[in-house]
Amino acid sequence: MTIELTDDSYILGFWYCHDPLTQNDWMLCMQRSRKTGKWHADYRFRYRQDDKIFGSEDKKSWYRINYKDDGSPPENDEELEHKMDGFQQHMRMMFPDASKLMIKGGLKDLLEKSKNVPWMHIRQWPEI
Repeated sequence: MTIELTDDSYILGFWYCHDPLTQNDWMLCMQRSRKTGKWHADYRFRYRQDDKIFGSEDKKSWYRINYKDDGSPPENDEELEHKMDGFQQHMRMMFPDASKLMIKGGLKDLLEKSKNVPWMHIRQWPEI
């Protein structure tokens, strides 16, 4: 699995935690569909096996949260950011170094804002 983003994606942001001793990490992306307005978060744990970014033997476990699919009004960006900050605080027990990258936009915003983020590795799929 991977975090899939399309032209339909409104990307709230990415939350990242890292353990400098083991090099293991956790990352979450919160996004919503512009068409349906439904939010979901994809997150994963990575347990490093090698130094490769793509095509590595790292052990990863992926999860998805379909957020509030009960017909109630959607929460605003600030409320969701606060909730994800709380989720990240729990992850810091295992992965003490934390950072986040707020996008609050689409793919072009992501590409611009992530240029100098050392933990953000983006690959276009399918590769051209």
